[in-house]
Amino acid sequence: MRKVISHAMLVILLTAAYASGQKAVMRDGHPALECDQPVIGNWVISLVEVNGKPAFKIPINLMNRDNSVLYVSADRVYLQAHRASDSFDESRPAVTWEATDVLTVQVAGQKPQVFGKRIQLAKWPACWKFVQLTFSDFAGAEKQFDRLARELPIIREAAWGIFQPKAAAWRTLATKPPLSPEAVRQRILAENAFNEKNFDSVIEHYESAVEAQPTWPEGWFNLAMIYAEQKNYADAADRMKHYLELVPNAPDAKDARTQMIIWEDKAKH
Repeated sequence: MRKVISHAMLVILLTAAYASGQKAVMRDGHPALECDQPVIGNWVISLVEVNGKPAFKIPINLMNRDNSVLYVSADRVYLQAHRASDSFDESRPAVTWEATDVLTVQVAGQKPQVFGKRIQLAKWPACWKFVQLTFSDFAGAEKQFDRLARELPIIREAAWGIFQPKAAAWRTLATKPPLSPEAVRQRILAENAFNEKNFDSVIEHYESAVEAQPTWPEGWFNLAMIYAEQKNYADAADRMKHYLELVPNAPDAKDARTQMIIWEDKAKH
């Protein structure tokens, strides 16, 4: 069995705990992204439908006026402003950023010297990069959002129900199938990111690998170890659970079960 990441290696290489400040929550029966900022409070970004297409609903402050909402889809940007004259609906207008959190949208029809619609995002730095991603790579933002949403208990339980029969069928195979080309590609990228100590990227690629091939035990094991070293114990326990479902009699299964119990307990505190 091929495991490229050991606990000892991670202890040596990881220099900081993972703290994205983002988590999935349920809002009005749908998954949403909550960005936590001490003192100020929470800021929620939702994935909704606008004109039949997915769009991110982003609360903003427009020129110091509250209750404005920005909708970003794959091909359009909509602003529903507190004052109707500030609202707009544009087919992917030009956008620029200043001071990280000030978004300027250049709306068609304005004179060239006009600076454009200046949108002040609320002060939630945990989600600035995510908001920027919705403009630069909408598909990537959707993928990141979906991954976070998968950690919601209701979605995680549904995914587990789908995974179990796949794992059971895989265990009965006398000869296990090789990794798919996409899983191999993601594994290579994950290992390279690990060598470069880019652990967010390691997680991204390993998650893509097990998404491409859910019956890859080593991928689940490596994810469990990384999440644990980043003190993300709930995800660590979940990934180890997948590993053990695939190889319940692995040589390290007893140690893995012990570690999973410890992580589950830590996740409660």
